[in-house]
Amino acid sequence: MLDKKARIRTSREYRNVFEKGKRFSGRFLIVYYVENALNDNRFGFITNKKIGIAVIRNRIKRQLRAIVRKYQGQVRTKHDIVLVARAGIGKSSFEGMEKDYISIMKKAGLFARNANNIN
Repeated sequence: MLDKKARIRTSREYRNVFEKGKRFSGRFLIVYYVENALNDNRFGFITNKKIGIAVIRNRIKRQLRAIVRKYQGQVRTKHDIVLVARAGIGKSSFEGMEKDYISIMKKAGLFARNANNIN
C-alpha cells in the first residue's frame, strides 16, 4: 500500500492532473502527469468497468501499485501521476504491465537519469 502522502485522493486532484497534465499512452496503460508543489510524487489509479468485474479491477490496481512501489525510487520527484488502465489489461500478464509502465515512463521522461539500466 502506498502511504497517504503518496496518493492522489480527491476528485479535484485528479481533475487537475487531467486538465493541466501531459498524456502518454501505451498498450495497457495511459499515464497522465503534472508537476506538483510537493517534494514527493503522488500516484492515482483508475480502472473502469470496461476492464471487467470488480475482482479483476481490484487485482489490476493491486498489481499497478506493486509496479509503482518497485520503481518508485527511480521516478523523478515532484509529480502527480495518474495511471489509467486500458481495456486489454485484464488479459495481460504482470510482466506485460510492468514492461508497458517502464516504456511509458521512459517516453514521458519521468525516470531519473540514473535509471537507464531498467529493461
